[in-house]
Amino acid sequence: MGLFAPSYLSNNTAKALKTVQQLVDQAELLRAAKTAPVAAVRSAAVVRLDDQRAIADVVMTDSQLSVQQAAVARITDQSVLAEIALNSPVTGVKTAAVTKLVDQLVLARVIISLSIEFSRHNRFLLKSDQQEIEKTLETALGKTTDESCLADIAIEGEYPLSTRAADGLHDQSLIVKVALASCRDYLARDEAVARIADQNILKDYALSHGYYSGGKEALDRVSDQDKLKEIAAGASHHMIRDSAMERIEDKAFIEKVRREHSHTWEQINQCIRKCQTCGLEAGEHRYAKVGSDYYSGRSDFKCEVCGDTHSEYTSMGVG
Repeated sequence: MGLFAPSYLSNNTAKALKTVQQLVDQAELLRAAKTAPVAAVRSAAVVRLDDQRAIADVVMTDSQLSVQQAAVARITDQSVLAEIALNSPVTGVKTAAVTKLVDQLVLARVIISLSIEFSRHNRFLLKSDQQEIEKTLETALGKTTDESCLADIAIEGEYPLSTRAADGLHDQSLIVKVALASCRDYLARDEAVARIADQNILKDYALSHGYYSGGKEALDRVSDQDKLKEIAAGASHHMIRDSAMERIEDKAFIEKVRREHSHTWEQINQCIRKCQTCGLEAGEHRYAKVGSDYYSGRSDFKCEVCGDTHSEYTSMGVG
């Protein structure tokens, strides 16, 4: 630097800005962006930088929001923007980075991660920060048009973005994929099931899933009388079978199914009953999600009726 300090280190804003505007050397501009005492001078320097990683370093290390946002505005590299969106602790910086994302795969990855992070920590945020993040994520989801990416958000993301992503699907193969997946948000699964059009798929889904595990939503979509008969005859869950029979028009068939499925039930607890004759257990817990741990991928559930609890693990955990 020589014997004298660069003029951009001056507290005289006009003098420092004039110096920065005359700089062409990228290394010197970076020094000005990181060391100038006046925020406006650091902003003026950072917007003239070309190296995306260097600009990102200013974003993550500067303490002034105006400088950070000026730096984000200069970044075009989608992977760098994603890193800022995911790692910056500053709400205004996160949202500025997300707003600039256009790459569909990157958008999906950021939406999934931030929706999970937001669901875990939103109660600790200021109301203004909550609203800003919610609005930004909604905007990001609106920019996500690739249905494969929407399906990933529906499966791996957190409510409410996951459910809205499922609602945006039109491709039946992707809708079925979401319906059959171990979705983090069961409401996204139910939304997908409710959008399946194929009667055979709906029939198979109703037969293989419990009443509160998507089976009801599938059954509600079945309109074909023959398919309803197959469900009534083959369902292992009594609520699925009974609901199917309520919609079957063939009275003789209904009586036949009732005779075949006649049991002497004893209630074991509020949710489960057992046949005293054959030992068959029937019923289902009505589980609601009560907690989760992002790092292990664990989700905790509790039955709303009897209080029974269990945990499930997904591949989203961090090792």
